[in-house]
Amino acid sequence: MEKRVFTAFILSIVVALGYQYLVLGPKQEAKRKELEQFVESQNIEKDNEHGVAAVTGQPGTPASVPTANGIPGQEDLATQGEEIVLENNKLIAAFSTVGASLVSLTVKEEEQGDVLLFQNALFSHQPFYVDGLYEAGTVPIFAYRQTAPNQVVFTYQSGTIVQDKTITLADDSFQFDVSVSIRSTAPQPLLFSEGISFVLGSINKVVKDDKKEILEAAAFTSEGNGKAQRRKIGGKKKPNSIIGGENYVLWGSIKNRYYALIMKPSSPLRSMGFYETGTDSKNPVHIPYMNTGQVSMNTGETVKYDFLVYAGPQVLENLAPYESDFKEMMYFDGFFGPINEILIFSMKWLFGIVKSYGVAIIILTIAIKLLFYPFTKKSFKSMKQMQSLQPKIAVLKEKYKNDQQKLQQETMALYKKEKVNPLGGCLPMLVQLPIFFALFRTLSNAYELIHAKFFWIQSLSAPDHFMTLPIGDGFPLNILPLIMGVTMVVQQKMSTVDPQQQKMMMMMPVFFTFLLYNLPSGLVLYWTLSNVISIVQQKMIKAE
Repeated sequence: MEKRVFTAFILSIVVALGYQYLVLGPKQEAKRKELEQFVESQNIEKDNEHGVAAVTGQPGTPASVPTANGIPGQEDLATQGEEIVLENNKLIAAFSTVGASLVSLTVKEEEQGDVLLFQNALFSHQPFYVDGLYEAGTVPIFAYRQTAPNQVVFTYQSGTIVQDKTITLADDSFQFDVSVSIRSTAPQPLLFSEGISFVLGSINKVVKDDKKEILEAAAFTSEGNGKAQRRKIGGKKKPNSIIGGENYVLWGSIKNRYYALIMKPSSPLRSMGFYETGTDSKNPVHIPYMNTGQVSMNTGETVKYDFLVYAGPQVLENLAPYESDFKEMMYFDGFFGPINEILIFSMKWLFGIVKSYGVAIIILTIAIKLLFYPFTKKSFKSMKQMQSLQPKIAVLKEKYKNDQQKLQQETMALYKKEKVNPLGGCLPMLVQLPIFFALFRTLSNAYELIHAKFFWIQSLSAPDHFMTLPIGDGFPLNILPLIMGVTMVVQQKMSTVDPQQQKMMMMMPVFFTFLLYNLPSGLVLYWTLSNVISIVQQKMIKAE
């Protein structure tokens, strides 16, 4: 029987993973090649993910560019303005005179090499671009002067407005200061009925082809007890705008799994919205922006908007000092927030002692299992009592097989007589769920694990790719999820005695193996070790 169960488990895993890589994989690859051919047919540079061609212009003069309904979109032409680079020991930031916006942002990484967070989106969708000031079809070409090694001032003048934008990159920091002043030169009052928008831009995935990585935008608002409102910015559906009143949006952000760009205005803005663009109409790119709401200006009047910008890794010690709760980007909010913070602090504290995040995760797992051992013991004992009643319950099922109501009454009477709680095996486990969900978020998104190696695992933030099997275009063999699946099979066999229940419960290891196969190995390591410790604890309890 055990051989048949184990064989069925392995075959289920092979079928599930085979379908993913042999059926779904080729379909996704075909779509990717189709998109590449389209890009090449339009003579679009490979680095330019949105596909635009070049126009030229002189600083301080507008160039014509087609737009859709006055809102920059896929029809934008690319622009090649003069590039200005600001650099410190943390970041390399390149700005263009076209739109006076950020065209590429690179985080300097000592161990894995530099990480490119952003590059060559549409000029009107780049970070720090100011939208809503120009007539439809206008490309603003800025003049500039570099007033310090880490500071540049951009200037643009048309017939009605003068815009100055000063960008300063702080020393030894991931922080920018951005100051935008807008002065009216019109002979009559100006009204920007749709408001003035400040673009946050797009952000690259950490791993380009990672289908599971979620890109998000968030707005920290003045309502809801200061909880950040999040929006997924990838996929077919355009995110809903975040619209409030005066002093509503305290800051806005975009993030991938490990990095974030956060813009905090000195005075709260009114709303957050999203452009929709990209060459793939089925999976458009959504670009978030913050909007002021309606703005009116008298002749000669100047309005000014100042922003503090953080662009870098989501690391607690980097984000925590900001009074604006930037650490919420790491999901340190809501019910699980304090638990997340304790867990990541504990993991980093352990790392400081053992100098290995793999060992730190193992120690943390053991500590959590010991902490919850009383609940685990109570749960196992309750399950053991339930197992001992199975023969009596079987007799009742046979006796009252034609009367379900009577069967339920007699079964409950049996539980009461034997002093057994049928939910006793579940309730103690529910107590552990907050820790489990917090660990899932912590280990799935911990920046510190990017560089963490452990035995054959090159990064605890990625699947534990052991080798590539010569199947199809290459089948990645990940060892830890398979070990985890085996430990779940052993656990299920120990905790379930009813053969029918065993057959049903065997689907759980298959499901979880498939679910965890491509998740970060740090999370799978925790889950696997947790299962092993549970098996040992269960044997100890049975031996008592």
